Amino acid sequence: MRGTTLSKSATRPGTPRRATAGFSMVELVVSICVMLILTALAIPSLMRSMRSYQLNSAAASVSDMLKFTRFEAVRRNTQINLQFTQNGPTWLVWTDSFGAGNGGPINSRDKQQVIAGYPTLLPSGVAPTPSAISASLGGAALTTLSGANGSVTFDARGAIRQGIGGAVSNSVYVFYVGNANDSDSGYRAVVLLPSVSNAVDLNTNSLSDIWEMVYGASNLTAGADTDGDGQNNLGEDTAGTNPFASTNVLAITKLTVAGGNTIVFWPSLLGKRYQLQSRTDLNTGGWLNEGGLLAGTGAEMSSTVPSPTTKLFHVLVQDADIDGDGVTDWEELQVGYDPNKTATFGGTNDLQAITAALQSTNVLTVTAS
Repeated sequence: MRGTTLSKSATRPGTPRRATAGFSMVELVVSICVMLILTALAIPSLMRSMRSYQLNSAAASVSDMLKFTRFEAVRRNTQINLQFTQNGPTWLVWTDSFGAGNGGPINSRDKQQVIAGYPTLLPSGVAPTPSAISASLGGAALTTLSGANGSVTFDARGAIRQGIGGAVSNSVYVFYVGNANDSDSGYRAVVLLPSVSNAVDLNTNSLSDIWEMVYGASNLTAGADTDGDGQNNLGEDTAGTNPFASTNVLAITKLTVAGGNTIVFWPSLLGKRYQLQSRTDLNTGGWLNEGGLLAGTGAEMSSTVPSPTTKLFHVLVQDADIDGDGVTDWEELQVGYDPNKTATFGGTNDLQAITAALQSTNVLTVTAS
């Protein structure tokens, strides 16, 4: 009987052996578990980051609308409201540029922002007590505006008014932004400080008493245009110009174009601040700032603007109060006080000293610029 022989070929030296590829089931399960753990750890952090971004964005929107409304009031030389109304969980914030001017309905051309989703405008009592904010403002009391329908009125000088036609407000207002059901992401506070207004206005006619004395402008009405130059007396007061001279007005005096840039020139006064703005046409969009605020030099000043396309320009003017004593820098310079010192001659605060001098006869000396 013939037998059968089983044999196996020997592997030739140098022949590579194929390695086994892939994961075992245990390795796959471990990898998935690690991924799930890392994801579980990362999701809360991502959610906190997203909610923090939403709160910051909403607070920035409120701040931007306040700034825009203030500039719009100065630009239009009139009193304008910032309106804010609630519709369910959504808040609408808008500048009443084209509405009734006294809380009228929103116009489609009014600039507006919607606060919706996770962030909302909160009433007082929901956010933590703002003791730190109050302390940083010298203990000033805060008046909460968020959480209920309302408005903020700015006048042609950028000061806050107690409603259209109301008195100048010295209150410090605050808007709280957050989520009433979630304190983990914290809260945001947008603080609105009283803008510098001509505090020396003993006859309460909305015109600076010092400006009136400089130009002999007693018995003028703020809304009238005495010299017929297109700028009413309130605007002349804000600009520090002469209400009896039609040639003494804040206006762009010259434009030069070179190398794709436009150089804009205008007259300036010490103690005033100027903001150059531009837009491409008068029918769409709005005025945009070109650079930041510029301190007046007392002479012609200029600003260079890249202008690859045609632009329209105008200049806004506003007061400053560097030392925070309640008297504007321009006013202090007119009566020989130092705008960098709260008590120029020591002791009495400049506002108190100037007010006392104005209430006396033939005490305060003023000089026209």
